[in-house]
Amino acid sequence: TLRDYEIQPGGQFRLEDVPSQLAASYGMGLRFNMGYFILRFDLGMKAINPAFEEDEDEHYPIFHPRFSRDYAFHFAIGLPF
Repeated sequence: TLRDYEIQPGGQFRLEDVPSQLAASYGMGLRFNMGYFILRFDLGMKAINPAFEEDEDEHYPIFHPRFSRDYAFHFAIGLPF
C-alpha cells in the first residue's frame, strides 16, 4: 500500500526495499504443437527466495537446492495464438 496502516505492519510500498524483495527463478520447457492445441511441459527452479534472510541457506536455493521445496513442474494444454 502507499500508506502505513496499523493493521498491516510492513505493508507500505517503499522503493528502496524493492531490490531486496525481488525473487528470481529459471527453467526450461518443451512445447509440442499438435495443430489445434499445444502441449507444454515446464520445469522451473528458484534461484533467489526473498522470503528468507540473506544469511540463511534457503535465501539462495540455487546453491542449496531441495527438490520438494525449490522445483516446480507445470503441464498445460493451450491454444496457439
